Amino acid sequence: MIPEYAVIWQEAGFPPYAGKLVVGRRRLRLEGSATGARQSLLRLLYEEIARVRMGRAPEERLDGRNAVVIERLNGAPLRITTVEGVGTTTEVAERIAERVPGGLAE
Repeated sequence: MIPEYAVIWQEAGFPPYAGKLVVGRRRLRLEGSATGARQSLLRLLYEEIARVRMGRAPEERLDGRNAVVIERLNGAPLRITTVEGVGTTTEVAERIAERVPGGLAE
């Protein structure tokens, strides 16, 4: 079974989006919308990810919550938080890190 999560995510310079995250075998898929019904679909191959870590600093949080920070080889970091809470956000970080060389960074 491929895990799916209800999430909020944001890329630098863009508004936050609400929708779902699918942690697939070869890539992440984020789909949802921002305020004003702007739709987004983002696919990110694991090989495009340089580092995965938990963002706890105020500027890394989303909606006041800790976020998974995905640093890409090319492009701005991506921040993801779950609507279920900290435990599920940590689970998302671990699932993504399992598929990325180097695992979960501290």
